[in-house]
Amino acid sequence: MLILVKELQAEVQTLKAEVVRLTDENKKLKEENAALKIKSTSRNSSMPPSKDVTRRGRTTSLRKPSGKKQGGQDNHKGSNLKFEQSPNEIVNCYVTKCGCCNGDVAASEQTVVDRQQVIDLPPIIPIVTEYVKYSAVCPLCNAKTLSTLPITEVKCKVQYGEQIRSLITYFNTRQVISKNRVQELFSDVFDISLSRGTIANIVSESATKMSEVYNQIKQFIQSSRVVGADETSCRISGQNYWLWSYQNNKATYLYVHPTRGSDAIKSQFPDGLKRSTLVTDRWAAQLKTKSKEKQLCLQHLIRDAQKLIDRYSSTWARQLQKILHEIIQLTHSSRIKEQAKEEIEERINQLLYSPLTNSAENIRKLQKSLVKNQRAITTCLYDRAVPPTNNGTEQSIRKMKIKMKIAGCFRSDNGGQSYAIIQSIIDTAIKRNIKPLLAIQNPSIIFA
Repeated sequence: MLILVKELQAEVQTLKAEVVRLTDENKKLKEENAALKIKSTSRNSSMPPSKDVTRRGRTTSLRKPSGKKQGGQDNHKGSNLKFEQSPNEIVNCYVTKCGCCNGDVAASEQTVVDRQQVIDLPPIIPIVTEYVKYSAVCPLCNAKTLSTLPITEVKCKVQYGEQIRSLITYFNTRQVISKNRVQELFSDVFDISLSRGTIANIVSESATKMSEVYNQIKQFIQSSRVVGADETSCRISGQNYWLWSYQNNKATYLYVHPTRGSDAIKSQFPDGLKRSTLVTDRWAAQLKTKSKEKQLCLQHLIRDAQKLIDRYSSTWARQLQKILHEIIQLTHSSRIKEQAKEEIEERINQLLYSPLTNSAENIRKLQKSLVKNQRAITTCLYDRAVPPTNNGTEQSIRKMKIKMKIAGCFRSDNGGQSYAIIQSIIDTAIKRNIKPLLAIQNPSIIFA
């Protein structure tokens, strides 16, 4: 009898353990089912709005109301075409006949009553310049000397000049016009016939000429106080590559690499960015990068919290999102009071260390990650030069996605890196109020 009781007790314990296992499994399956029902959108992930193909009706913005009315503000200044004081040509439209009796008034004194201007372009035609070289024999030593050309980069009998080469680079890179359409544009507008190979070679040669300034941009980023970092995928020769961006409000440094891990960062910054506060999302390779300080992108965290709200109606995620919005709002103030900082820090501390035993695993994962990087949530409150979001870096890589939609992929590593070099020059020029075409024509103007 005693043996039977012990056997039954053992069986009960086994069944209890099985019930616990099945309960945990059921809980996980319910969480997975709930997650599958809530689709990722631009509101709760890094997915761009253009991919929200399943949305219905209007989207809900994560932005908080600014309190301003919609449309143009009261202090907004309009702009019109500027009236040129020194026009290139003046056409006097004199009165020749009387509008009443049709009499001849050409000889009558006439008074200016109005001036109107039309801005237009002259017919665009290519200009062909021929350089004729001569030789001369010295009457003293009988040596023959050849004349030199006024330009140094004449490599063959007939070639395209710098203006054409700059425009090809500008259209293909800055305006993201495909090689086929660059061909069509030059044929229709300039009556110049180009091959796609010629366009590719010219863009590559432009990148080579920019290499020195490109390296200067890299050095500038390495010594900068604040640097934002991000990466996005691109296709090269049918393979998946990554475009990496390191930027701030004065410069953008882009490069391509076949991996998304730490090796990609070490290939350019082997010692990290020890002088900089690194603004980034929670990508592991970026978090491992050596830097003076770090700032997590709060907008990324807001979207992560929104996903937890959508999937689990998480109160914890709502509280986190509220604090993050308040931090961003504080950074817009001219001065942040010490008391406000202390209150934010206390609320974050309470939230990150609150027990979440019965919460979904994804909620606990986010909490654990933020505990590990807690200091990087509020760096922007103590250093006003540090932005609370990584929006600037995301904007610097957005052009690559447009390029991929138009071109599909780069055909070689050289094509991808040439794009990175030229786009780095263009972005840096724009940040320094220099027109992109001028920077393409003369890259050294960026650090002049």
